Amino acid sequence: MCDFLSLGIDARLDRALQDLKLSKPTEVQKQAIPFFCRKKTWPCNRKPGTGKTLAYLLPIFHMLLDAKSGHS
Repeated sequence: MCDFLSLGIDARLDRALQDLKLSKPTEVQKQAIPFFCRKKTWPCNRKPGTGKTLAYLLPIFHMLLDAKSGHS
């Protein structure tokens, strides 16, 4: 089973996602989030509703939390 933590997302974000009843990433998120967490680009041309926006935003939030915590 794949969850957001296994994709490298900060545990605080994972808890927030759980609160929103989002515990299982979409296929787009499974593919994109690991690239973004490594600060790499990932071109995506998928239909609306596939989870693209969250796939792009979670790694940004993750990096902001790392920066705030003093990690790089």
